[in-house]
Amino acid sequence: MSISKKRDREMISWLSHQVRTPLSVLHNLASLALEGGYQESQRIEMMKIIRDEAGRMKILVGDLIDLQRIEAGIEDFDPTWLAMSSVMEEAVRRAGVSRDTVTVTEAGDERVWGVRERLTQMVEAVLRHSAALRAPGSMIDLEVETTHEATVVLIRDEGPQVGSDPEEILCLGGTSGQRPGDLDLAVARAIADVHQGRVEVVNRSPAGVEFRITLPRGPAGP
Repeated sequence: MSISKKRDREMISWLSHQVRTPLSVLHNLASLALEGGYQESQRIEMMKIIRDEAGRMKILVGDLIDLQRIEAGIEDFDPTWLAMSSVMEEAVRRAGVSRDTVTVTEAGDERVWGVRERLTQMVEAVLRHSAALRAPGSMIDLEVETTHEATVVLIRDEGPQVGSDPEEILCLGGTSGQRPGDLDLAVARAIADVHQGRVEVVNRSPAGVEFRITLPRGPAGP
């Protein structure tokens, strides 16, 4: 079986699980609400669950469209010089992570050549996962390192490790490390790829996970 066909089968299997479950919840709750005989407080609770599941599906579909557009190369790519610190601050805000739980260490000159919205989306996705993994009461460390050729964003937590092959959470159709909702990390990886960069993840010792986002300091050569 070719790699592309194997990937397509993995994506269909993954989407089948991710879409079928919330659709079943929405259908069942809507049916119950229409039957009547429930107190107003119960109906309100049903509506809240329907709203939340519909919101999750909206994000899922948006991530899927983003992934396909980026990988198909049909998205306008208009990069500019950006300060990575401003991208990180916006990502923290959009991820809904309390600023009190995040420590930020910046480099002196952390400019990158990229698309602000996409880079913010990438850091936000990684930060959300780090926040979900972190141990209660612990901090998330965001650090920017620079070399002559690259700007590196490190996002570290002190929660549980993510299996024997942490890189699987960046891919659809992973095995031991795959968890529901990792499509946004696949999008993050695709965004890094189109910027000629990469996203990596490793388990820390004795606990925790480190995400490493590496981006070139300037436009890619011919």
